[in-house]
Amino acid sequence: MFNFLDRLLPWMFWICLGFVLMSLGIIVSHFNWAPSGVYQLAVNYAESASHGKGKHKNPAKNSPIKTSDAVTDNIEPEKTSPGYTLITREDDNIILVDMDGKVVHTWHLPFGKIWAASASEADRFSSPPYVAYAEVYPNGDVMAIYHSKANKKGPIYGAGIVRMDKEAKVIWDYGANVHDAFYTAKDGRIYTLLQTASRGPVDGLHFAVNPNALDYISVISPTGHQEKRISILSAFIDTPFEEYLYAVGNNMHYIGANSIVLLEKEMAEKFPMFKEGDILLSLGGINTIAVIDPESGKVRWAGRGIFRHQYDARFMENGTIMLYDTGGYEDNSGINRTRILNVDPSNQAVRWVYVDKDKTEATTRVSGMGQPLPNGNVLMSEDDAGQVTELTPDGETVWQYTFPVRITSARRMSYDYLDKSLWIGQEQ
Repeated sequence: MFNFLDRLLPWMFWICLGFVLMSLGIIVSHFNWAPSGVYQLAVNYAESASHGKGKHKNPAKNSPIKTSDAVTDNIEPEKTSPGYTLITREDDNIILVDMDGKVVHTWHLPFGKIWAASASEADRFSSPPYVAYAEVYPNGDVMAIYHSKANKKGPIYGAGIVRMDKEAKVIWDYGANVHDAFYTAKDGRIYTLLQTASRGPVDGLHFAVNPNALDYISVISPTGHQEKRISILSAFIDTPFEEYLYAVGNNMHYIGANSIVLLEKEMAEKFPMFKEGDILLSLGGINTIAVIDPESGKVRWAGRGIFRHQYDARFMENGTIMLYDTGGYEDNSGINRTRILNVDPSNQAVRWVYVDKDKTEATTRVSGMGQPLPNGNVLMSEDDAGQVTELTPDGETVWQYTFPVRITSARRMSYDYLDKSLWIGQEQ
């Protein structure tokens, strides 16, 4: 009997130790208690491992990663919408590439050089802020949003927005928790997304647990000063669309605003159910797209359908709304197949869909974008894949750019959009 116990006890010890270590790992992962450097290395490794088509490198074995590590396939040039592509990655560089993937200009502006005091607040960010989205203006100025993941001390993400010149020198900055996206209106005002911590019950929110974070539309002047703030949560309350807040049950955690676009005059006639100046939002946390009247601060229209955790909603010339669907498509492969949809807001009907059924690995777990191009093509960016693809209306791939790490945004502009004679210098 004792011999049996003597043999059994060591096995029981190792089993118990394994259970404790596994439990500790789950707790550390859930609350993000790992040292930020180790945690970020693990995240980068996992993201690199998920990249498809064998073109990606393991950062741990091939560091440092260089821009020249990108692979560009200009598959059918005659079918493309040629121009420059502005690309942001999970770092502090913004690059402009031509159709051959050659870098023609780089903006390098570390977060700490913009907001040195904020950067020293170790409890504000769980990882170094990176550029999440950027747009370039004809004179070479760039507007960029810096982003960081939420940490154990709060659910807030987003780090700020900055306008820099062609040499990456700061023109102005707005250091609030701005995140994900912005839109520059014709009058120069910037419409962007803002998060704050929830400090208590929200007036009028009767059927849900108080969210961890509150989402706002922030209207910023052309010189970087906030002019107006609209509560997205309050915009739904006391409207026919209030039920949309409970699309995921009574515990929404957060609305998950991730894109913002203004309905400009030239596009307004395509959408008679809306008005010029209305604001289109993608709210991925509640699987909803919504249009808000900025004057009343209330939802004019909202819709949900076959899409889940969608991103990058935008108005289209044909009267539909394009969005990037990251969670609404499933098949028997077990692969997360993202897709781009064109949805008719009048009846929620899908007018166009693209999904790559040949993918062998997940390509987007967090976000993605779809940009309509002048010739009818679509520029699709898949963040985990580190890939930007130009598609024809028939879903044919005609151009592709692949990078070893996550691409956070990509936007194409025509060659004549930029005043090259004033500022573009050839990169080495």
